[in-house]
Amino acid sequence: MEIDEDFEGELEGLDITACKTKITLLQAQRERRREATERLQEKLKALNYELAARKEEAETQRKRVADEMEMNKRHAEQQRARTGGQDSGAIVPAGGAFSDLETDQVRRFVEQHLSNALVHRAPRNELGIRLFEERDLMVEKPIHAGSSEGMSVDTVLITHWRSASSELKFHLSYRVGRDTTAKKLREDACLYWGISEVEYILWTKNNCKVSDDLLIQNCFKPNEEAHLILAPKTPKKVEPPERVSDLIRARAGPKARQVGRKKVANNAAQNVDVVAKADFERQGGSFYDDMSKLTGLFEFMTQRDRNNMAHIKRIRCGAFCLYFFLTMLTLVSFNFVKPPDKEYFCRLGVYQALSDTGPQLFNQIRSPPEVWTWLETAIPEQVFINTSSLRQSNLLAGTLRIWMQQVKDESAEACQEDVPTTSGIKCLSEDYNENTAGTEDLKAVKAFWDNGTAESATLNGADGRSNNTFPYKFLTDAEGLAKGTFSESATLSSYDASGYLLAYETQFVNLTDSYDAYLADMKALRKAGWISKRTRALHVSLAVYNPNFDYWVTSWFMLEFPVTGIVYPHSDVDLYRPVYDHATKVGLPILSLDVCRFILIGFVLFYEVTWQAKFKTSKLNSEDKKKPGCCMSLLYYSFSWRGILDLGAISCFFAVFCVRYLSGPLNSFTGKLQTEYLNALQAVASKTMMDWYRDHMITEAVLFGLLAMRLLSCFQLNRNMYVLWKTCAVAASRYARFCLVLIPCIGGFVLLVQSFSRAYSMQYRTFWSSLTSVLMGLLGDTGALTHDAATRPITTVYLFSFYMIISLLCVNTWIAVLVQEYQKVRVASGYRCKDYRWKEYDYITWFVFPLMKKGYLKLRPSIRPNVEEDEV
Repeated sequence: MEIDEDFEGELEGLDITACKTKITLLQAQRERRREATERLQEKLKALNYELAARKEEAETQRKRVADEMEMNKRHAEQQRARTGGQDSGAIVPAGGAFSDLETDQVRRFVEQHLSNALVHRAPRNELGIRLFEERDLMVEKPIHAGSSEGMSVDTVLITHWRSASSELKFHLSYRVGRDTTAKKLREDACLYWGISEVEYILWTKNNCKVSDDLLIQNCFKPNEEAHLILAPKTPKKVEPPERVSDLIRARAGPKARQVGRKKVANNAAQNVDVVAKADFERQGGSFYDDMSKLTGLFEFMTQRDRNNMAHIKRIRCGAFCLYFFLTMLTLVSFNFVKPPDKEYFCRLGVYQALSDTGPQLFNQIRSPPEVWTWLETAIPEQVFINTSSLRQSNLLAGTLRIWMQQVKDESAEACQEDVPTTSGIKCLSEDYNENTAGTEDLKAVKAFWDNGTAESATLNGADGRSNNTFPYKFLTDAEGLAKGTFSESATLSSYDASGYLLAYETQFVNLTDSYDAYLADMKALRKAGWISKRTRALHVSLAVYNPNFDYWVTSWFMLEFPVTGIVYPHSDVDLYRPVYDHATKVGLPILSLDVCRFILIGFVLFYEVTWQAKFKTSKLNSEDKKKPGCCMSLLYYSFSWRGILDLGAISCFFAVFCVRYLSGPLNSFTGKLQTEYLNALQAVASKTMMDWYRDHMITEAVLFGLLAMRLLSCFQLNRNMYVLWKTCAVAASRYARFCLVLIPCIGGFVLLVQSFSRAYSMQYRTFWSSLTSVLMGLLGDTGALTHDAATRPITTVYLFSFYMIISLLCVNTWIAVLVQEYQKVRVASGYRCKDYRWKEYDYITWFVFPLMKKGYLKLRPSIRPNVEEDEV
């Protein structure tokens, strides 16, 4: 008590820093005491081991003394029997006296037994603890004494801790006998440490529980350390049963209400558990049923390699070679017709010369005066001047055509139905067509045109003007087609070949006169009002030939005049090469390539397609007894992906072949720069040839894509390629169902963006152009939304909703489906691709003909697979 009072008084006189220092010192002192305690325990353990060894040695010596005494007794009795029953209390030698040697032996024997019988008392210190010298702890054992030591366990080290997280451990050594059980040892250890034997259990160092009935001698393996751990049990249930809890719970007060609410919740949870247990038992109650709730993990764990090899039977070496050569020939043919690094620069030169020169740029035209400025500057300076950039690099062929299309004069009938007819308001037709076209002769233009010049009575055919066109006379659609005009779909509407035509020869001898005549005509037409508010379209077309690249370039510039008063420019400048006969340098190679492809396509049609159709229906033959006919076999095959690729490739090739050699305008040109073609181009309009050329090259590209896909399908012989192909096919078929949600979502976004951007951006003027802009938005292109529209709240809502629904939901759904299907296909069809590697027999079977295969197998019969392997 005095120490505690002094310590408390000392703490009261310290500040916070001193208290912290004092606590640190006390903690260090406690650690030192703990370490000293552990060292003493280790020393005590060593002493216990030595004490056990000494006790065993003493027991052995006592047994030896008892044996010696018994032997001496028997020896004395035998000696007495030989002396005739005389007292032999003192052994007398035969000579009557003992020798010195015998006396020494007797003395040593007596001294040894007396020293063993003498009890040595070890000195004690002031605390009453016995002190031992090091030599007293040394034990000398005979060599034969340790032979049976490993046969039994006499000492066990027990390590005890109060909990698994405790760092403080206690060690104690115990002497055990041959009949000591684990229960007896556990009870003694618990009694020593003052703990309950019910709450603790013995474990081996290998984490094995020691049963109570087990003998300690049988707890350890040979040469295993005799070490046990006394650790607390892990209780499975720490709460009392519900019946006991109900009996001891509070009957009144707030605790009673809390217990009541808990009881109600426990009853509800118990009912749910009972229902779940009943469902589990009704479903079978197995681990398999539990795993089925986790769909992805269940599919992955229940998959196995199904040895999918059926697709290899449909891939033949002949078909592989067929599609390979077809694909390569198509690629070569495409590069012959459209060589790289030529078309872009050839087109760009013509386009910039006509649209990006002069004071007025074509793409910036917005009013009729700007239209006249472009017609009076850019066109004559490039077409009718020999030193222009257009004529320096190109040969102008045929005729420069300018035709105008206008509607009828304004009337009340052209107004909308909501406009009352009695209001006196008159309107012009919005669209140009056969019913709204203005067909009257233009009197002011006719007066100018018929006045002529000093050399001729009329301007028709004078100074490079065409001799069969009249800019004041309306031409019907048929007449316009005959004179070189054409019908075309533009940005705002579609236009036929009718209108008022003005044409100039580009190969006129005196270009200076043509230049002056063109400028005079433009000024007169401008003064006569040739372009007015009734005008709906103005077309300018020109065809040039580039001899360096051997390309024809068709230039078509169109200006639309909607009723809103603004002019919208539109241009289409493209190339074509109508040279597919023997007279040209590329005509013969292209013809040779097309003939080879024609033969190979015939093999595909009459050989591969028919064989694949029969193979497709072979499974139906095995299932149905009725054998389908030839037409039904082709029908089944046509709806498969192989049939779609094959029949699509055949159709595309015949379309290209017919356009080039059998029908169409491309085969009507001989490839020679004939005079009548250069001056007139009346038989076939160059714009029409350009369209045919572009469309048939697009078909050629589609043909290459179909053949490449068909060739790629043959690479499924490789297991990695098969896994990727199968994954894409299965994922596409599964994701197709999601399109039922995706397509309405995209349609909704198209209508939404049209509702607030149609008046601000050309990209959203129609449904299809809006759909294209929305699909481009999937790639992150939001440039179609103008700055004014982007400042509105509805634009922010649209972009956020579009990103959340389309980008995050739909795109990530496709990625998730693709990954899941890849995992399933990879496990089911090639988890270990090396197991599917071909051997020599597989290569011989696939590459070599049957007759050659038989001969090869006779030479090498060892490569033939076993029957068991085939069955597997």
